[in-house]
Amino acid sequence: MAEAFLAEFERVRDLLVENQERGPHGEYGLRVYHLDRFPYTVIYEPDERAGPQIYAIAHQHRAPGYWAERL
Repeated sequence: MAEAFLAEFERVRDLLVENQERGPHGEYGLRVYHLDRFPYTVIYEPDERAGPQIYAIAHQHRAPGYWAERL
């Protein structure tokens, strides 16, 4: 299961590197992109020079914004 999760994350990461505007706008001016096979959301900020800056891989069933203290 861990390998499947990692493969799904890497798939999403590659999509975001390819096109950083894929995910809709979320809170705090960041973007979000949902994993297909797992109930997680990647919270990231587009950065044309360095690539997408990922702030959290947040579980969708936890309290909204629990990850925001990382900003």
